[in-house]
Amino acid sequence: MAYMESLKRLVAVDGFVLSKCNGMSYCLQSILNAIPAECRSRFVIIVPKCEAAIESVPAGYEVKILNCSSFLLWSNVVLPYFLLKNFSRVSKVFHPANTMPFLSSSFFENYLLLHDVMFLRELSFSSLKHRLNHLYYKMNLFFSLKAVDKIITVSNFSKSDICSYFSNIHSDDITVIDESAKKFPRSESVKLPVGRIYLSVCLSDPRKNSILSVEGFLRYSEHSANSDSTLVLFGDPKYWEALKQRFTNVAGFSERVLFVGRVSDGQLAFLYQNAHAFLFPSSYEGFGLPVLEAMSFGTPVVTSRVTSLGEVAGEAGVYIEEFSAEQIAGALVLLDDAHKYADFKQRSLANVRRYSWDRSAELLLKLFNS
Repeated sequence: MAYMESLKRLVAVDGFVLSKCNGMSYCLQSILNAIPAECRSRFVIIVPKCEAAIESVPAGYEVKILNCSSFLLWSNVVLPYFLLKNFSRVSKVFHPANTMPFLSSSFFENYLLLHDVMFLRELSFSSLKHRLNHLYYKMNLFFSLKAVDKIITVSNFSKSDICSYFSNIHSDDITVIDESAKKFPRSESVKLPVGRIYLSVCLSDPRKNSILSVEGFLRYSEHSANSDSTLVLFGDPKYWEALKQRFTNVAGFSERVLFVGRVSDGQLAFLYQNAHAFLFPSSYEGFGLPVLEAMSFGTPVVTSRVTSLGEVAGEAGVYIEEFSAEQIAGALVLLDDAHKYADFKQRSLANVRRYSWDRSAELLLKLFNS
């Protein structure tokens, strides 16, 4: 309770992202869940008229529902109008999803959670809509960073990356508040083949390196004594079709690589529990939640040291030093050693304990109270 005693007026939270199913939505929901019940009366969560958004707000918070489903209209008209109309009740505004209204009012202290700036570094665009979205976010951040009072991000890497992208932002201007592993529901069974299972994502995003995961696993399986091992992929069905075309004539692909489609949280928990290792050779992450998700089940993670991944995986990561099939195959060979495998399992569980949503919520409350 002491954290919020000095707040005479409310902290308003822009909850539009709760209408989406993505990492930023999960992050906000996890923080709201972790804020102690006795502090929740000092917040008002502003959400669109959407069942998913409304139901994702935990008990104890004041909720304001605004009838708007357009992000652009919400961010630049509906939300600012609501805040100005209620400025006598609100002192601070928390923007948890990389953007703020273009005309953010100086009546309030504005707190921006900028997860990363990867989306600003994109140079190739798949469509005109993609290009226009990129331009909007870039312009939005240019204005937002002039009006923001506090910047929050999720890793020391992201902090450094933000400072390198925006020369007028200094390290002292940014507070790092870590994310943490997901609290999974009870696992739901997924039909898997007999034998050892390796797990990876099937996503079109090139930074996830799904093709490299397949190539590395197939290179490993060519010489492995574990002839019954299978790489299980989950994710985008459309990208799976593209992968099948790419590997049509590659020996072992049809027998050793299985796609299980999009999965629920319960099914994902089952896959992590039953995987010998999780392959996540991503080339860019602002934090890298899948690393902690897998490790929370004691599943070793094959990943890279680049961007935030070395920071988040710590001493528990099974690292590749370059993005090549040979490196991934070598990491899987390393995990064939029973003693080393047991060590990585223990390290994984210990690494997850470095992170906590409760601690993240405590840091956020202290920041609001500063």
